[in-house]
Amino acid sequence: MAQKISIVLVSEKNGKSYSVKLHPGLLLLILLTALGGVLAAIVSSTGYIMMLKRHNDLLSSHERLAYEVQRLRQDYHDRSTAAQPTTAKPTVSDVPAASVQGNEPPRTAEQAGGAPSALALDAVTVENLPDGEALQVSFKLINRAAGTRISGYLFVIAHTTESIPPVFKSWPDAVLEGGTPRDFRQGSFFSITQYKRVTCRIEQAAAGIPMNRVTIVLYSKSGSLVLQQEYSTPSRRVSAHEETLL
Repeated sequence: MAQKISIVLVSEKNGKSYSVKLHPGLLLLILLTALGGVLAAIVSSTGYIMMLKRHNDLLSSHERLAYEVQRLRQDYHDRSTAAQPTTAKPTVSDVPAASVQGNEPPRTAEQAGGAPSALALDAVTVENLPDGEALQVSFKLINRAAGTRISGYLFVIAHTTESIPPVFKSWPDAVLEGGTPRDFRQGSFFSITQYKRVTCRIEQAAAGIPMNRVTIVLYSKSGSLVLQQEYSTPSRRVSAHEETLL
């Protein structure tokens, strides 16, 4: 007959001892069960860790794939753009401000080698008011560059060719040197995405002689000449279509 194994347990509270006798086979079964539980816990934890690692690897692979797709799209776009013929987008051309403020006459954008202006004039009307003391000029300033805001300064300059030296008068009132504004920032500021209607009045009584020419001048925000168009003063509709010089 197999001997039983005695296990003595002593209580810390009251010092009593308890004896338990177990058959060796039962004790072995208990130990194996406990060991199996520990092993199962280890295997389960290892499996969970491996699952997390695989999940992280999948996320990293997805991110790398998304990056490669974006890179390929950008590369395709760059190649397509490079393959297309280069065309100049209509912009406010830059003509050096020195040519505007110096003794040299202002140059057009084409003369300066620039692109045509994105600004245009339409429905321009120049008329003498009945009292003869003033000129009234009205026009529509159009931005032909769709989706682009263009800002700058504008002047309306009236003068007469019947006096020596010529007499000049501007709107807004500004210091003129030979009919050219000394400071472009004295002009009327505009900032448009489509168009703007402009109406102004230029007093000519003080000049003592009627003005017979009117020039509309536009500058960019940096002071470059953008557009310059001259009209005569009799009351008439000058143009029904867009006019661009620069």
